[in-house]
Parts: sequence; structure tokens; C-alpha cells
Amino acid sequence: VDIACDPELVKLAVSLTSLPICVSSVDPLAFLAAVEAGATMVEIGNYDSFYEMGRLFSPDEILRLTKETKELLPSLTLSVTVPHTLSLPEQAKLAEFLEQEGADIIQTEGGKCSSPSNPGVLGLIEK
Repeated sequence: VDIACDPELVKLAVSLTSLPICVSSVDPLAFLAAVEAGATMVEIGNYDSFYEMGRLFSPDEILRLTKETKELLPSLTLSVTVPHTLSLPEQAKLAEFLEQEGADIIQTEGGKCSSPSNPGVLGLIEK
């Protein structure tokens, strides 16, 4: 179950299902209360609401968030979303660094409106 990083929401989900609970945030400290409430996995991601405000996440920032989260919760499963706002080569490079930093799951996101910058198959992948 993938839900917002809210301890009360986690408690509700735990009371309703035996499935693992994953919480999403871009604030590593916010994960602590959600994990205490029963979350079994954390995700750095769900950037959409930030994009709408013009806020983008750089590879360096995502790596910093990953390091902070692994320091706080070293034994918990960590998923990190690679932003679609990065070029495809930047996404691939970030994914390699995330693996080195200990991310257990690396996922990509689709953009609401995609404008591929390359022709052919690479352009289709960018979409």
C-alpha cells in the first residue's frame, strides 16, 4: 500500500490490511513517525505537487535525501523515484549513483506533458 507520509494514515492502513505499507516524502525526518506508526518501506518521490509550484529536484538533492534517509533508517527498504524532469542520460547516471548509495528500489516517473528531445527510439523512451 503506497500512501502519504502521515502517521495517522499509516495507523489506519495498518488496521485495515496486512499488506506492507510504503510512505512517500521528500523529507527524511518525516519518515521516522510514519515508520514508528507501522510503515515498512519508504519512498523519496511523489514530486508532482512540487512541479506544479515550479519546484524541481536536482540529482545532487536526491542523492543527499537518499543518504540522509539511509542514515536514519539503514535497515528499512528505500525506494527512490528518478524525476522525469531530468534528461534520459541524467536519469541513468542518477540511478547508478542511487544504487551505490544503497537505494533498494529505483523507479522512474512519467511526465504529464512530455516533450522528447531526441528522435527515434530514444525519443519514444523519453515520452
